Amino acid sequence: MAFSSFKPESMHELEDQQALALLKNGSLNAYEAIFKKYYRRLCFQAVLFLKDETEAEDLVLELFIDIWHKKIYRRIDRSLEAYLCQSVRNKCINRVRKNKIARSKEVKYME
Repeated sequence: MAFSSFKPESMHELEDQQALALLKNGSLNAYEAIFKKYYRRLCFQAVLFLKDETEAEDLVLELFIDIWHKKIYRRIDRSLEAYLCQSVRNKCINRVRKNKIARSKEVKYME
């Protein structure tokens, strides 16, 4: 979708699209602004899922590190907020699955 044809639903969406456009040009300031805007909200979402505040914070930090280092932001082609929320949800599901497998292996070895 071309930026010029984008019809934001709200000022919030417009700000996100502008920040994302700057981020795609390598703006560290845009990255920091996105981090500050969404970090707490994403941590809250992760805590609800994982029931562990420290693990939730680690997961959200991993997401932001991946976004910057792996240049994932170049592939975001929809709402930034929707992308971040879905990414946290997916990471939470994967983390729960991984923890469940690890616990079952621990139980197996303890028997």
